[in-house]
Amino acid sequence: VMSLLALSAAIMKADGHSKKSELNYIKSFFKSQFGEAKTREALSLLKNLLDREIPIKDVAEQIRYNMEHPLRLQLLHYMFNIAKADGHIHQSEIELIQRISHYMGISTNVLQRC
Repeated sequence: VMSLLALSAAIMKADGHSKKSELNYIKSFFKSQFGEAKTREALSLLKNLLDREIPIKDVAEQIRYNMEHPLRLQLLHYMFNIAKADGHIHQSEIELIQRISHYMGISTNVLQRC
């Protein structure tokens, strides 16, 4: 969950603005996956992460070695959904997702299909 939150924060900050629509998407996702109590905890952690520098490479490589490939693909879809929650995917968000996918061991061909 912490890695998921770290990448969520990184995507939110990628374009220089954390938007309410992005936060609402994350909140909705966490509620559906983890329930109300865990979502409150997660949002508190997310708030702290938004004020920190996220070690993207370290987080993504940890995911690479601890998560099966199909789950990493789902994570990519999740990150794209955060990025497009405001109605527009910014170039900086695309570039960050590309870097993350590379660190997670997902090929460019697979990424382009996402």
